Amino acid sequence: MSDLLKAVTNRPFNAETPPPALAHPMTPIPLFYVRNHFDTPEIDGNRYQLQIEGAVAQPLALTLDQIKALPSKTLRMAMECAGNARIYMNPKPPGTPWNMGAISVADWTGAPLREVLQRTGIGNNVVEVLFVGADGDVVEGKEMKYERSLPLNLALHPDTLLVWAMNGEPLTPHHGYPLRLLVPGWYGMAAVKWLQQIRLIIRPFDGYFQ
Repeated sequence: MSDLLKAVTNRPFNAETPPPALAHPMTPIPLFYVRNHFDTPEIDGNRYQLQIEGAVAQPLALTLDQIKALPSKTLRMAMECAGNARIYMNPKPPGTPWNMGAISVADWTGAPLREVLQRTGIGNNVVEVLFVGADGDVVEGKEMKYERSLPLNLALHPDTLLVWAMNGEPLTPHHGYPLRLLVPGWYGMAAVKWLQQIRLIIRPFDGYFQ
């Protein structure tokens, strides 16, 4: 098996899983594809806090240890970039020129997101939950973070997880350390990495990456 990811872009770093690794039930962490929209942020897990706010009765700020202390589960799941195999599309759309390697499989360990959201006192008028990553830069002349939202019912699904480990090991910086989202059945763009803030919102989100 090849022991190297294939770099697709260097800034930000995006890289594909080598084809031989895709024949295995699980992808080794060093061969798990990397999808970044911005440079990888440096985060001190010992000082990390996840902020949960918005249309709630009780905002929360949770450390990584507090999140790890919640009931947890492990799910084996494939993650795939929505642009996988983009180079074969005709006409070819803009975006990262992926071959067939923007997909990998891991065992993901984390706490159901609903364990956190239900502790906030969710407002009756909440329609979506917005997730904000620590990564960002200037896009089209504006300072921007990577942000995506989910419908409230999906955010409360028992398999939507706040993940801190993959394949039994802590997340690596490229894969979202210290905490990321996992959304089974959705493309990887929904699985916000380096999760910094969660906001419960009363109208649909229409941000750049949505």
